[in-house]
Amino acid sequence: MRSYEKKTLIKFMSIYMVGSFILFSIVAVLYYFDQRNSVLRELQDEMIAYISLTRNGNNTIEHSSFVLDIQPSKQYQYPVFYEDSKTNKYISITCASQYQPDKVFIVSAEKSVVNAKLYSNVAKILTIMGIGFIPFFGLAFYLARLSIRPIEQSRNKINNIIEDVIHDLNAPMSAISMNCEFLESALKGEKELQKVDRISRSNKTIGFLYNNLYLLLDHTIPLKKEIINISELLKDRVEYYRDLHPEATLSATLPSAECVGDSAAFERIIDNLLSNAIKYSQPNPKILVKYEDGKIIIEDNGIGVKDCEAIFRRNYRETQGKVNACGLGLGLSIVKKLCDEMEIRIEQENNKSTGSRFIIYCPK
Repeated sequence: MRSYEKKTLIKFMSIYMVGSFILFSIVAVLYYFDQRNSVLRELQDEMIAYISLTRNGNNTIEHSSFVLDIQPSKQYQYPVFYEDSKTNKYISITCASQYQPDKVFIVSAEKSVVNAKLYSNVAKILTIMGIGFIPFFGLAFYLARLSIRPIEQSRNKINNIIEDVIHDLNAPMSAISMNCEFLESALKGEKELQKVDRISRSNKTIGFLYNNLYLLLDHTIPLKKEIINISELLKDRVEYYRDLHPEATLSATLPSAECVGDSAAFERIIDNLLSNAIKYSQPNPKILVKYEDGKIIIEDNGIGVKDCEAIFRRNYRETQGKVNACGLGLGLSIVKKLCDEMEIRIEQENNKSTGSRFIIYCPK
């Protein structure tokens, strides 16, 4: 399962489980208040029953949970049952017995009598919710998997197509390269050599796309840890793009430096950044590549970027980018993928005037 599929799965399950939790909570709260009212009704009935026993004789009967008090009836309204917030008790007031017609019985009970029963109900509710969430979680996972199945099927189809394209491209690219080398050694005329050079540069462009297509498959890339001569690698890629894009002005400030990483992955990162810089700086690209304080910096005079974080998402393209150059928004997502796999930090910032500035923090 790919990272974006995992994110979709997690989002779906999160929404489903949060929705289920809210529904469970509403039902639980309603059930709790219903049980609370039921417990209070039972308490009231017990108090009335206790008073009825007391009315049968001239003596009061003791109760383990209730306290009975007899007061003049003129001071109270009755019959009534209520919660006294001042004394933190439940009170029931009714008329006294025939032996005391001008009196009222006041029966009180501590809140703890009710709370003990309510706590028991809360424990039952939480237990039921906990047990109920287990099948709901399983159902959420099943539905989430079901929802992303079309994405997986589409991705597999696209990957199969890309793999077929990569396989079919390899042979003609090699043949073109070999024939270009043969023609360069056989031809003498300047015009003919220029034509061969254009074919060779076009073949190199296809090679660049070929490598990106392979990385697009999300295959696990076996990365090596080796000493990379940063200066030599950057000089080589700058020369490569000077030949490939004669309309571009590429300048480099490259002191001798080394870092640890995978040289092929580093080359892919630099190639994608330089290709993007040239593509979005037309018609007169001016690219500066430099190394300083453990950082590779690539600056251009292009259209700049509005969202410096979103540009690393796959297929993301800003409005001005769609107008100025064609593309699928894959290059920078590949750069980010390779940087993450090599644990390299990459940042992007807009220049003060125009263009973009990419900073790669080289591992030591």
